Amino acid sequence: MITVSRFYIKGIEKTVDFTIQNGVTFLEGDNGIGKTLFLDHLANLRKSRTGVLTGNESVVYMRQTFDFSFRLKVSQYIRFITSLDRKQVTDFKQFLEVYDIDLDLEKIMNRKIGMLSGGERRFLYLLTILCIEKDWYLLDEPLANVDRKTRRQMMDVIQKKREEGKNFVITSHIDLDLDNIHTINFSQLTEVEPPYLTEAAE
Repeated sequence: MITVSRFYIKGIEKTVDFTIQNGVTFLEGDNGIGKTLFLDHLANLRKSRTGVLTGNESVVYMRQTFDFSFRLKVSQYIRFITSLDRKQVTDFKQFLEVYDIDLDLEKIMNRKIGMLSGGERRFLYLLTILCIEKDWYLLDEPLANVDRKTRRQMMDVIQKKREEGKNFVITSHIDLDLDNIHTINFSQLTEVEPPYLTEAAE
């Protein structure tokens, strides 16, 4: 479980207090309300001036944007990502086999990232993130720009990882075809007073 205690999110100027249960949590809400900002905090990419996050010590984050050079070859990209988890390309290939993923990796290994379609790039990005062993996976719009078949494969892998005890926080404007989802409507979270205001009142 991740606990968000009187946590201030700069950019939307909001202090929130809630918990994220183990399992799959769908972070619901319109564009521009701070979901990505919050995921940045969960991934420890941003720091808040007040409040406490606990339970997010073991996370890996798939950001909405693909922040790698399009000039990289697929093989170079996979080698770099797997090295972050002290793994090798062969471990990623084994991951594809274990989870029965339909991806002709050899066909694209020598292609540059920029030569992949948006959907292919998104699929590869998700798979390399899921190959990393963490307790929590933060996925920001993982289903964007992928076709129905690929989307089904992505959901199958997430479901299998969940059955292994892994946890997910997912944003998406496409329905998540998964069992037993917790939903948090980010726009409807009750705002609380920042700690420094409460302490001053006391």
